[in-house]
Amino acid sequence: MGVQAIGTGIFNGEPGLVSLTDRCLVFLTKCAPRRALFRCPLESVGSLTLGTKTTGETLTADLAGTTAIISNLGHGEGHAIARTFREARENLRPPQSVARR
Repeated sequence: MGVQAIGTGIFNGEPGLVSLTDRCLVFLTKCAPRRALFRCPLESVGSLTLGTKTTGETLTADLAGTTAIISNLGHGEGHAIARTFREARENLRPPQSVARR
């Protein structure tokens, strides 16, 4: 599993790492023992929305009908995750057929 983008933030009051891999979006707690607070396959991520606040960037993820909000991301971290997610989603789509004349 290759990490495509990573950031540090807060999810449900827990500090940790949000990681976008080539297969899933995952949030791992920062403190030992590390555990995944969520792990969602890319195909199940409906959307990632980027917002900014004075405390940092915020990612809002639609995870198969559940909303996950990751706040306090560092400058550019949320943007990199959202951009990489959009690129990955484009690569998952089947190619559009070319109209023949």
